[in-house]
Amino acid sequence: MKFFISFFFAFFLFSLPARADQLADATAAFARQDYKTAFNLIQPLAKAGDGNAQLALGIFYYYGLHVKQDYAEAIKLWRPLADKKNPRAEYVMGGLYLAGNGVPADNLKAFEYFRAAGDLGYDEAQMAVCSFYFNGMGTKRNWTEAIKWCRKAADQGNDLAMLFLGNLYRNGYGVEKSDAESYYWYRLGITASEKNLTPEQKAAVDKRIAEWKPTPTAVTTESHEKKWIPAPDMKKP
Repeated sequence: MKFFISFFFAFFLFSLPARADQLADATAAFARQDYKTAFNLIQPLAKAGDGNAQLALGIFYYYGLHVKQDYAEAIKLWRPLADKKNPRAEYVMGGLYLAGNGVPADNLKAFEYFRAAGDLGYDEAQMAVCSFYFNGMGTKRNWTEAIKWCRKAADQGNDLAMLFLGNLYRNGYGVEKSDAESYYWYRLGITASEKNLTPEQKAAVDKRIAEWKPTPTAVTTESHEKKWIPAPDMKKP
């Protein structure tokens, strides 16, 4: 599994407290894939000890943007920040241990980093903790804990957590099955996702939805009509 983190770049830059023009220029350069310029703008801030700049600089080494790809160099920037309880650095380190990039794959360590970042309130980390509890990765499988952590992320507006809760209620995994609750969380998740679309994109999606028709196979149609296919016994762990 490859762990992607480049979408953090602009967030890290805009969260820096000073040198707004320099940061805006770096973000613009990164967006147009002028990684040399972006690197040269960010590196001085990182060397000056700014944690968010160090997080951003690690992305260049992790992906080999303008510089030679070097997981070890990225980790040298990220691990000390994680040790200082920086939640985004903890989340990134969790992803590295999950993927086994630059470090041995270790679900237990990944879970510990995600849990630490989640405890500090980072919604993406909370969703990761939810997934680990739900699947029993790095910790004992526990649907009650999974739902608790998913709710933490959903309450912050995390659309993936909302959609995941919708699925849990639809299937009755760890909760009482409820089409109403499922619909509630699905709708919240979809509404949150819509905010990322331009009006043109939303119109195009709405058109596709209006034109869509299901194309079930014969066996699917027969199974739904006869309703004789037993559901798996999904017992609460």
